[in-house]
Amino acid sequence: MTARNAALLAAAALAMAAGAAQAEEPAIHGELEVEVRYHDVVDTDVVGNDTSDLFTETSAAFEIDWAPWLRTEFGVNFEPVEDLDPDEDRAFEDHGLFLETAKIIIDLDPVELYAGKFTVNFGFDPHIFPGTFGEEPAEEVEVTERVGVGASLAIDGGPLGAIEIGASLFALDTTDLSNSWITNRGRTDVNAGGNGNTEDLANYNLSLDVYDIFEVKGAGLRLAFMHQDAGIGDVEDQDAFMVGAYWDAQIAEEWSLYPIIQVAHSDGALGFGEASSPNAGLSETSASFDLGLYHGGWMAAVGAAQISQDDPVGGDVDIDLYKVSLGYTFDFGLGADVGYLWESEEVAGVTEDTEVFGVRLSYHLHFGEEHHH
Repeated sequence: MTARNAALLAAAALAMAAGAAQAEEPAIHGELEVEVRYHDVVDTDVVGNDTSDLFTETSAAFEIDWAPWLRTEFGVNFEPVEDLDPDEDRAFEDHGLFLETAKIIIDLDPVELYAGKFTVNFGFDPHIFPGTFGEEPAEEVEVTERVGVGASLAIDGGPLGAIEIGASLFALDTTDLSNSWITNRGRTDVNAGGNGNTEDLANYNLSLDVYDIFEVKGAGLRLAFMHQDAGIGDVEDQDAFMVGAYWDAQIAEEWSLYPIIQVAHSDGALGFGEASSPNAGLSETSASFDLGLYHGGWMAAVGAAQISQDDPVGGDVDIDLYKVSLGYTFDFGLGADVGYLWESEEVAGVTEDTEVFGVRLSYHLHFGEEHHH
Protein backbone atom coordinates (compact mmCIF):
# COMPACT_ATOMS: atom_id res chain seq x y z
CA MET A 1 0.00 0.00 0.00
CA THR A 2 1.24 3.45 -0.86
CA ALA A 3 0.90 6.53 1.33
CA ARG A 4 -1.55 7.95 -1.24
CA ASN A 5 -3.75 4.86 -0.89
CA ALA A 6 -3.62 5.22 2.89
CA ALA A 7 -4.85 8.80 2.52
CA LEU A 8 -7.68 7.61 0.24
CA LEU A 9 -8.59 4.96 2.81
CA ALA A 10 -8.80 7.62 5.49
CA ALA A 11 -11.01 9.75 3.20
CA ALA A 12 -13.32 6.79 2.63
CA ALA A 13 -13.52 6.23 6.36
CA LEU A 14 -14.40 9.90 6.83
CA ALA A 15 -17.31 9.35 4.45
CA MET A 16 -18.38 6.45 6.65
CA ALA A 17 -18.20 8.77 9.64
CA ALA A 18 -20.48 11.27 7.92
CA GLY A 19 -23.01 8.47 7.33
CA ALA A 20 -22.76 7.39 10.96
CA ALA A 21 -23.42 10.95 12.08
CA GLN A 22 -26.90 10.74 10.53
CA ALA A 23 -27.77 7.99 13.01
CA GLU A 24 -26.28 9.62 16.09
CA GLU A 25 -25.50 13.19 17.08
CA PRO A 26 -21.70 13.61 16.94
CA ALA A 27 -19.84 14.89 19.99
CA ILE A 28 -16.96 17.35 19.53
CA HIS A 29 -14.31 17.89 22.17
CA GLY A 30 -10.63 18.71 22.42
CA GLU A 31 -7.99 20.88 23.99
CA LEU A 32 -6.14 24.10 23.25
CA GLU A 33 -2.55 24.66 24.39
CA VAL A 34 -1.13 28.17 24.00
CA GLU A 35 2.52 28.86 24.86
CA VAL A 36 4.43 32.12 24.49
CA ARG A 37 8.17 31.55 24.84
CA TYR A 38 11.29 33.68 25.00
CA HIS A 39 14.71 32.06 24.50
CA ASP A 40 17.81 34.23 24.92
CA VAL A 41 21.30 32.86 24.32
CA VAL A 42 23.21 34.62 27.11
CA ASP A 43 26.60 33.01 26.43
CA THR A 44 27.95 30.90 23.58
CA ASP A 45 31.16 29.70 21.95
CA VAL A 46 29.31 28.84 18.74
CA VAL A 47 29.71 31.35 15.89
CA GLY A 48 26.28 32.62 14.81
CA ASN A 49 24.51 31.22 17.86
CA ASP A 50 24.09 34.59 19.64
CA THR A 51 20.32 34.86 19.18
CA SER A 52 17.09 35.67 20.96
CA ASP A 53 13.67 34.40 19.94
CA LEU A 54 10.19 35.44 21.08
CA PHE A 55 7.59 33.07 19.65
CA THR A 56 4.46 31.07 20.24
CA GLU A 57 3.89 27.35 20.12
CA THR A 58 0.13 26.94 19.94
CA SER A 59 -1.62 23.64 19.29
CA ALA A 60 -5.26 22.60 19.08
CA ALA A 61 -6.50 19.01 19.07
CA PHE A 62 -10.07 18.15 18.11
CA GLU A 63 -11.89 14.83 18.31
CA ILE A 64 -15.28 14.12 16.78
CA ASP A 65 -17.09 11.08 18.16
CA TRP A 66 -19.46 10.02 15.39
CA ALA A 67 -20.49 6.84 17.17
CA PRO A 68 -19.15 4.73 20.08
CA TRP A 69 -17.10 2.76 17.52
CA LEU A 70 -16.04 5.58 15.20
CA ARG A 71 -14.19 8.86 15.71
CA THR A 72 -11.89 11.28 13.91
CA GLU A 73 -8.95 13.24 15.34
CA PHE A 74 -7.36 16.44 14.05
CA GLY A 75 -4.39 18.39 15.37
CA VAL A 76 -3.07 21.75 14.14
CA ASN A 77 0.04 23.65 15.24
CA PHE A 78 1.00 27.31 14.94
CA GLU A 79 4.72 27.90 15.51
CA PRO A 80 7.92 29.02 13.74
CA VAL A 81 8.49 26.93 10.62
CA GLU A 82 11.83 28.48 9.64
CA ASP A 83 15.14 28.33 11.50
CA LEU A 84 16.72 31.39 13.04
CA ASP A 85 19.34 33.10 10.92
CA PRO A 86 22.83 33.45 12.49
CA ASP A 87 23.01 36.13 15.21
CA GLU A 88 19.34 37.01 14.63
CA ASP A 89 16.91 38.47 17.16
CA ARG A 90 13.38 37.50 16.22
CA ALA A 91 9.95 38.36 17.63
CA PHE A 92 6.82 36.50 16.43
CA GLU A 93 8.21 36.04 12.91
CA ASP A 94 8.22 33.07 10.49
CA HIS A 95 5.16 31.44 12.10
CA GLY A 96 3.20 28.89 10.11
CA LEU A 97 -0.01 26.94 10.65
CA PHE A 98 0.12 23.27 9.71
CA LEU A 99 -1.87 20.08 10.13
CA GLU A 100 -0.02 17.55 12.30
CA THR A 101 -2.78 14.96 12.77
CA ALA A 102 -5.79 13.92 10.69
CA LYS A 103 -6.93 10.36 11.22
CA ILE A 104 -9.96 8.14 11.43
CA ILE A 105 -10.20 5.58 14.24
CA ILE A 106 -12.43 2.52 14.29
CA ASP A 107 -12.85 1.18 17.84
CA LEU A 108 -13.57 -2.55 17.89
CA ASP A 109 -12.75 -2.94 21.59
CA PRO A 110 -10.18 -4.24 22.44
CA VAL A 111 -8.79 -3.52 18.93
CA GLU A 112 -8.44 -0.08 17.35
CA LEU A 113 -7.74 0.50 13.67
CA TYR A 114 -6.70 3.87 12.25
CA ALA A 115 -5.61 5.53 9.02
CA GLY A 116 -4.51 9.00 7.98
CA LYS A 117 -1.80 11.40 9.17
CA PHE A 118 -0.42 10.74 12.66
CA THR A 119 2.53 10.72 15.07
CA VAL A 120 4.25 7.35 15.25
CA ASN A 121 4.09 5.67 18.67
CA PHE A 122 7.88 5.76 19.13
CA GLY A 123 9.24 8.50 21.40
CA PHE A 124 7.24 10.02 24.24
CA ASP A 125 5.24 13.18 23.58
CA PRO A 126 7.66 16.07 24.40
CA HIS A 127 4.85 17.89 26.23
CA ILE A 128 4.87 15.34 29.08
CA PHE A 129 8.45 16.26 30.08
CA PRO A 130 8.52 18.80 32.93
CA GLY A 131 10.11 22.23 32.84
CA THR A 132 10.74 25.19 30.57
CA PHE A 133 13.10 23.18 28.35
CA GLY A 134 11.42 19.81 28.90
CA GLU A 135 11.15 19.19 25.15
CA GLU A 136 14.97 19.07 24.83
CA PRO A 137 15.94 16.59 23.41
CA ALA A 138 12.56 14.78 23.31
CA GLU A 139 11.43 16.69 20.18
CA GLU A 140 14.29 15.13 18.22
CA VAL A 141 13.10 11.62 19.13
CA GLU A 142 9.43 12.26 18.27
CA VAL A 143 8.37 10.97 14.81
CA THR A 144 5.57 13.19 13.49
CA GLU A 145 3.65 13.88 10.26
CA ARG A 146 3.54 10.36 8.87
CA VAL A 147 0.82 9.04 6.58
CA GLY A 148 -0.27 5.43 6.84
CA VAL A 149 -2.31 2.87 8.75
CA GLY A 150 -2.06 1.32 12.19
CA ALA A 151 -3.69 -0.82 14.85
CA SER A 152 -3.52 -1.35 18.59
CA LEU A 153 -4.66 -4.10 20.95
CA ALA A 154 -5.51 -3.52 24.62
CA ILE A 155 -4.87 -6.38 27.05
CA ASP A 156 -5.51 -6.80 30.75
CA GLY A 157 -2.10 -7.86 32.02
CA GLY A 158 -3.30 -8.60 35.54
CA PRO A 159 -0.60 -7.70 38.08
CA LEU A 160 1.66 -6.54 35.22
CA GLY A 161 -0.74 -3.70 34.40
CA ALA A 162 -2.84 -2.54 31.45
CA ILE A 163 -1.03 -3.42 28.22
CA GLU A 164 -1.36 -1.87 24.77
CA ILE A 165 0.38 -3.42 21.76
CA GLY A 166 0.64 -1.25 18.65
CA ALA A 167 1.84 -1.49 15.06
CA SER A 168 1.83 0.93 12.13
CA LEU A 169 2.92 1.20 8.50
CA PHE A 170 3.77 4.68 7.27
CA ALA A 171 5.74 7.12 5.11
CA LEU A 172 6.65 10.77 5.56
CA ASP A 173 3.79 13.01 4.45
CA THR A 174 4.47 14.38 0.95
CA THR A 175 0.88 15.41 0.19
CA ASP A 176 -0.36 19.00 0.06
CA LEU A 177 -1.01 18.68 3.81
CA SER A 178 2.76 18.76 4.43
CA ASN A 179 2.78 22.48 3.61
CA SER A 180 1.99 25.30 6.04
CA TRP A 181 -0.09 28.46 5.81
CA ILE A 182 0.70 32.09 6.72
CA THR A 183 4.42 31.35 6.40
CA ASN A 184 4.87 28.83 3.62
CA ARG A 185 7.37 26.15 4.62
CA GLY A 186 6.93 24.34 1.30
CA ARG A 187 5.49 20.96 0.47
CA THR A 188 7.70 18.02 1.44
CA ASP A 189 9.25 16.41 -1.65
CA VAL A 190 10.28 12.78 -1.96
CA ASN A 191 13.43 14.02 -3.77
CA ALA A 192 14.54 15.70 -0.53
CA GLY A 193 15.41 12.26 0.81
CA GLY A 194 15.61 11.26 4.43
CA ASN A 195 14.81 7.91 5.97
CA GLY A 196 11.08 7.20 5.84
CA ASN A 197 10.54 9.56 2.87
CA THR A 198 9.56 6.67 0.62
CA GLU A 199 5.97 7.36 -0.58
CA ASP A 200 5.17 3.66 -0.09
CA LEU A 201 4.42 2.16 3.34
CA ALA A 202 7.76 0.35 3.63
CA ASN A 203 8.38 1.79 7.10
CA TYR A 204 6.94 0.33 10.28
CA ASN A 205 6.80 0.72 14.05
CA LEU A 206 6.05 -1.80 16.79
CA SER A 207 5.30 -0.66 20.34
CA LEU A 208 4.40 -1.98 23.77
CA ASP A 209 2.93 0.35 26.42
CA VAL A 210 2.23 -0.73 29.99
CA TYR A 211 0.16 1.47 32.32
CA ASP A 212 0.07 1.25 36.13
CA ILE A 213 2.85 -1.30 35.80
CA PHE A 214 2.96 -3.87 38.62
CA GLU A 215 -0.15 -2.13 40.00
CA VAL A 216 1.87 1.02 40.79
CA LYS A 217 -0.56 3.85 40.08
CA GLY A 218 0.81 6.42 37.64
CA ALA A 219 3.80 4.32 36.56
CA GLY A 220 4.25 3.52 32.88
CA LEU A 221 6.65 1.89 30.44
CA ARG A 222 7.13 1.99 26.66
CA LEU A 223 9.20 -0.22 24.40
CA ALA A 224 9.28 0.55 20.68
CA PHE A 225 11.09 -0.58 17.53
CA MET A 226 11.04 1.39 14.27
CA HIS A 227 12.34 0.63 10.79
CA GLN A 228 12.61 3.32 8.10
CA ASP A 229 13.80 2.63 4.58
CA ALA A 230 16.45 4.85 3.02
CA GLY A 231 15.14 7.75 0.98
CA ILE A 232 16.68 9.31 -2.11
CA GLY A 233 20.31 10.18 -1.34
CA ASP A 234 20.48 7.90 1.71
CA VAL A 235 22.65 4.80 1.64
CA GLU A 236 21.27 2.77 4.56
CA ASP A 237 17.96 1.81 6.11
CA GLN A 238 17.38 2.78 9.73
CA ASP A 239 16.60 0.49 12.63
CA ALA A 240 15.82 2.25 15.90
CA PHE A 241 14.55 1.31 19.33
CA MET A 242 13.26 3.26 22.30
CA VAL A 243 12.75 2.41 25.96
CA GLY A 244 11.13 4.85 28.33
CA ALA A 245 9.52 4.92 31.76
CA TYR A 246 7.75 7.47 33.96
CA TRP A 247 6.04 7.64 37.33
CA ASP A 248 3.54 10.25 38.47
CA ALA A 249 4.05 9.52 42.18
CA GLN A 250 1.98 11.01 44.99
CA ILE A 251 4.54 11.28 47.81
CA ALA A 252 2.52 13.34 50.34
CA GLU A 253 -0.61 15.44 50.56
CA GLU A 254 -0.44 17.98 47.67
CA TRP A 255 3.10 16.81 46.85
CA SER A 256 3.97 14.72 43.80
CA LEU A 257 7.17 13.61 42.12
CA TYR A 258 7.44 12.95 38.40
CA PRO A 259 10.57 11.20 37.09
CA ILE A 260 10.74 10.33 33.38
CA ILE A 261 13.53 8.63 31.45
CA GLN A 262 13.85 8.00 27.72
CA VAL A 263 16.62 6.23 25.80
CA ALA A 264 16.54 5.93 22.01
CA HIS A 265 19.13 4.42 19.68
CA SER A 266 19.39 4.52 15.89
CA ASP A 267 21.50 2.29 13.65
CA GLY A 268 22.07 3.26 10.03
CA ALA A 269 21.00 6.91 10.34
CA LEU A 270 21.41 10.07 12.36
CA GLY A 271 18.24 11.37 13.98
CA PHE A 272 14.78 9.89 14.48
CA GLY A 273 11.92 12.13 13.35
CA GLU A 274 14.21 13.72 10.76
CA ALA A 275 16.55 10.79 10.20
CA SER A 276 19.04 10.69 7.32
CA SER A 277 21.86 8.39 6.25
CA PRO A 278 24.06 10.20 3.69
CA ASN A 279 26.92 7.76 4.35
CA ALA A 280 27.43 4.34 5.91
CA GLY A 281 28.23 3.47 9.50
CA LEU A 282 26.05 6.11 11.18
CA SER A 283 24.42 5.69 14.59
CA GLU A 284 22.95 7.90 17.31
CA THR A 285 22.00 7.46 20.95
CA SER A 286 19.82 9.94 22.83
CA ALA A 287 19.31 9.49 26.58
CA SER A 288 17.49 11.87 28.92
CA PHE A 289 16.32 11.97 32.53
CA ASP A 290 13.94 14.61 33.87
CA LEU A 291 12.48 15.08 37.33
CA GLY A 292 9.58 17.32 38.26
CA LEU A 293 8.47 18.19 41.79
CA TYR A 294 4.94 19.58 42.24
CA HIS A 295 3.23 21.19 45.23
CA GLY A 296 -0.12 22.82 44.68
CA GLY A 297 0.42 25.02 41.64
CA TRP A 298 4.22 25.13 42.04
CA MET A 299 6.62 23.18 39.82
CA ALA A 300 10.39 22.72 40.04
CA ALA A 301 12.23 20.62 37.47
CA VAL A 302 15.74 19.46 36.68
CA GLY A 303 16.98 17.41 33.77
CA ALA A 304 20.02 16.04 32.01
CA ALA A 305 20.52 14.51 28.59
CA GLN A 306 23.30 13.12 26.44
CA ILE A 307 23.34 12.70 22.66
CA SER A 308 26.09 10.75 20.93
CA GLN A 309 26.40 10.63 17.14
CA ASP A 310 28.87 8.27 15.49
CA ASP A 311 29.81 9.41 11.99
CA PRO A 312 32.93 7.90 10.39
CA VAL A 313 32.86 10.53 7.61
CA GLY A 314 31.66 13.78 9.17
CA GLY A 315 33.13 13.17 12.62
CA ASP A 316 31.62 12.09 15.93
CA VAL A 317 29.49 14.51 17.98
CA ASP A 318 28.82 14.37 21.73
CA ILE A 319 26.27 16.72 23.32
CA ASP A 320 25.57 17.14 27.04
CA LEU A 321 22.47 19.04 28.21
CA TYR A 322 21.56 20.25 31.71
CA LYS A 323 18.44 22.22 32.59
CA VAL A 324 16.57 23.66 35.58
CA SER A 325 13.26 25.51 35.87
CA LEU A 326 10.71 26.87 38.31
CA GLY A 327 7.10 27.83 37.69
CA TYR A 328 3.53 28.19 38.89
CA THR A 329 0.19 27.23 37.28
CA PHE A 330 -3.12 28.77 38.40
CA ASP A 331 -6.27 26.69 38.79
CA PHE A 332 -7.83 28.28 35.69
CA GLY A 333 -5.03 26.97 33.43
CA LEU A 334 -2.59 29.90 33.16
CA GLY A 335 1.03 29.05 33.93
CA ALA A 336 4.39 30.82 34.00
CA ASP A 337 7.88 29.40 34.41
CA VAL A 338 11.51 30.33 33.88
CA GLY A 339 14.43 28.07 33.12
CA TYR A 340 18.09 27.81 32.23
CA LEU A 341 19.73 25.42 29.77
CA TRP A 342 23.42 24.52 29.52
CA GLU A 343 24.60 22.73 26.37
CA SER A 344 28.12 21.43 25.73
CA GLU A 345 28.92 20.09 22.26
CA GLU A 346 32.16 18.29 21.41
CA VAL A 347 33.09 17.86 17.75
CA ALA A 348 36.47 16.43 16.71
CA GLY A 349 37.91 17.13 20.16
CA VAL A 350 36.72 20.76 20.25
CA THR A 351 34.14 21.68 22.89
CA GLU A 352 31.72 24.59 22.48
CA ASP A 353 29.35 25.67 25.27
CA THR A 354 26.03 27.51 25.04
CA GLU A 355 23.80 28.88 27.83
CA VAL A 356 20.16 29.80 27.23
CA PHE A 357 17.71 31.63 29.48
CA GLY A 358 14.04 30.83 28.87
CA VAL A 359 10.62 32.15 29.88
CA ARG A 360 7.34 30.40 29.13
CA LEU A 361 3.74 31.56 29.57
CA SER A 362 1.14 28.87 28.96
CA TYR A 363 -2.61 28.37 28.92
CA HIS A 364 -4.37 25.01 28.69
CA LEU A 365 -8.09 24.66 27.95
CA HIS A 366 -10.32 21.58 27.52
CA PHE A 367 -13.64 21.94 25.74
CA GLY A 368 -16.63 19.84 24.69
CA GLU A 369 -17.99 16.46 25.71
CA GLU A 370 -17.18 13.00 24.37
CA HIS A 371 -19.14 9.82 23.84
CA HIS A 372 -18.13 7.01 26.16
CA HIS A 373 -15.82 4.60 24.34
